[in-house]
Amino acid sequence: MKRRLGLDAAYERLVFLLATRRWRSRGQFDVHIDLDLHSYAAEERPDRMVWKSGGHIVDILLATYGQTARTHQGELSFTSEEEQATDAFCQTHGLTADFVAIEPNSKASWFGDLRAWPVERWQEVVDRIVSAGRYPIVQLGEQGGQALAQTIDLRGKLPVRLAMCLMKRARLFLGQEGGLMHVARALDVPSGIVWGGVQPGQWEAGYAYQRIQAAAVLAAANSDDWWFHAAARGHMASLAYMFDEIWGARVSGFSETRDGLDRRTHRLLVELQARW
Repeated sequence: MKRRLGLDAAYERLVFLLATRRWRSRGQFDVHIDLDLHSYAAEERPDRMVWKSGGHIVDILLATYGQTARTHQGELSFTSEEEQATDAFCQTHGLTADFVAIEPNSKASWFGDLRAWPVERWQEVVDRIVSAGRYPIVQLGEQGGQALAQTIDLRGKLPVRLAMCLMKRARLFLGQEGGLMHVARALDVPSGIVWGGVQPGQWEAGYAYQRIQAAAVLAAANSDDWWFHAAARGHMASLAYMFDEIWGARVSGFSETRDGLDRRTHRLLVELQARW
């Protein structure tokens, strides 16, 4: 309700205004990065996020303050006590050489249907790595979700900071969009990130009245009034359904009159579409 009334946005603008005044008077800018104002999504819809355009998200956010980024690489530091505790944990679990970290489970409450990849496929990835016989695999993340066979299951067994410190030692991280993905980026750990789901099916309708005087491009000769037609005017309507991000179907129809002719031309077109 607050969001529909615009109260959240008004509150964030007020906070940003006060922070800006503090910055100008004291030279210190306090930033709360969890505000929607600083989101990397331009719009949050019930079924998906619409991402902001304009380059790297760091550059987009800093542009709000008239700043530019020195680097896009994050930083994450650990205390000597955290390093020692992680070393001891690795010794206890036999992680004395290179290993692969993996987190297959998604946060179902946050667009889980768009983020999840079938657990059977994650298991196939694990099986192939294990069959190669080169690296043990450590499964990280919160307790819950499904454990993968042939992994060292450390879900929920480490404090968050120690799990991050353990990630620092990984040769590779495999996961999906989420917190550990950002940790791996901050630690410069090579990663393979899967956006497993697809945008749910969507309907799309369109209508246009068009007046075409001349063809804009040189095209092959064609006797069909649908393609490459010119010197015509009329109505065109369409209805489409996208099954996923790639495949869709569209039904289009038009009724138009060619210049110099009294009769109207009617056409119906059914298309199977693929986008990439």
